[in-house]
Amino acid sequence: GEGCASPNQSVTVVSPTSRPMSSNSFGEKFTVSTIPGSAIDTRTIGCFVNFGADWLGPGRILFGNRAAVVVGEITGGARPRTIEMHRLLQLFEPDAVLTDNIWGFLWGKLGYGAMLFATALTNDSMAENFADPARFAVFDGLGREVMAVARARNVTPVGFNGFDPGAFMPEAPASASRASIAALAEFNRHTAKTHTGIWRDLAVRKRRTEVDPQIGMIAELGAQAGIDTPAIRTLVGLIHDVEEGRRPGPVGVVVGVPPRLEGGVAGGHHDLGPGELRAQEVAERGAGEADPGAQRP
Repeated sequence: GEGCASPNQSVTVVSPTSRPMSSNSFGEKFTVSTIPGSAIDTRTIGCFVNFGADWLGPGRILFGNRAAVVVGEITGGARPRTIEMHRLLQLFEPDAVLTDNIWGFLWGKLGYGAMLFATALTNDSMAENFADPARFAVFDGLGREVMAVARARNVTPVGFNGFDPGAFMPEAPASASRASIAALAEFNRHTAKTHTGIWRDLAVRKRRTEVDPQIGMIAELGAQAGIDTPAIRTLVGLIHDVEEGRRPGPVGVVVGVPPRLEGGVAGGHHDLGPGELRAQEVAERGAGEADPGAQRP
């Protein structure tokens, strides 16, 4: 999914002063949004969605697949407004979850979301990206950095739809993260939404993504906690390179993780290991003018 319900659609059925928080970014500064009784706390309901959807044009929205839908108070617990929002969300997704750990779901989505941004650097589908053994180290490295920052912030991430946060914790073996990434490949094989909204921004709409508030913030929060995130930082830089025309659009570009990178984007092929990110040019597949991420009649 690429966001939560529209505030204008939700406010009138919950409270004249409440609004849902987007599922893919935190929207407000963490230190403020977690203070009980703050203006943000009283106005904001946490929301997490993972179903696939694309806006194709006026009156044309692709619903790609069913997936996780979660709602919860950003300070934990439950209130009448959250219970009512959960009831309404069940009209759309019967398996919608009411949680007292919305931050855990949001940090889980950040781990998965960082991987999705990496898939947008190629024209391959999400499933093809996750199924490619050569790209395992990319997704493994990104997931582990995000989970390390989450742990440093005393968050307990929650899994969903194939993403297992525990598989990307520092002590987790590579076999665990391989199994989770394989599960993500399988999950994404069964959706009509083959490519991310990030890919559509870069390849179709030719516009900037939301990489800074969604992924760049992880590096900022990591720095505050003393956690280095070189893979996250380099991923953000690669996305900006495409946005600003310094690098071609997502045509035959794949990211890898070499054992050491002394700043910048390195070339060549190395054994892949956790830590830093590089860009490796591979054979161009040719973008053409087709939009494989869109469903057409």
